[in-house]
Amino acid sequence: LFINAVADGTIDMTRYTKRQPQSAGFAGFDVIVDANFTDISPVGGNGIATYSTIQAAIDAAPGTAPYYIFIKKGTYEGHVQIDKPNVHLTGQSKENTIITWNRLHNEAGGNVNTNATMNVTAHDVSLDNLTIRNTRQAEGQALALYTKADRVSITSCNLEGWQDTYRTGTRGQRHIVRNS
Repeated sequence: LFINAVADGTIDMTRYTKRQPQSAGFAGFDVIVDANFTDISPVGGNGIATYSTIQAAIDAAPGTAPYYIFIKKGTYEGHVQIDKPNVHLTGQSKENTIITWNRLHNEAGGNVNTNATMNVTAHDVSLDNLTIRNTRQAEGQALALYTKADRVSITSCNLEGWQDTYRTGTRGQRHIVRNS
């Protein structure tokens, strides 16, 4: 992801590049997430580190250099917290790469800042080709995505929730949402 912030606070996305797997494999990605991966070893048959959960792949990120995660189609249930900068998630397709959870904003000792299906609290994060869903309905705030960070890019994503589906951070935090 290449984002260029200019002096007036806007984001110049003209240099934005999106990684997609090549026909020869997953060149350009650091890790793969596959819901069907059950091998004890963290390396799949393609020689790239493979995880069965998105959170495990994020937890492995160094937090310094850009870290590209490819997520194979499937349904991934559970809360996802991105608290390391330079993490970039790319799903195989937004229709078939689904991150889902079923929690209200105030459940289990949490609050609106912690109980979204996905919380992004680190800068320089991108989300591409994903469905992020909170399946709770008719009971109150059920956020799918909460981005409380600067320079967050959301491209070709479905965001689905009941109330306050997508919440952004505070003044001075820049987000761009395209084709979503």
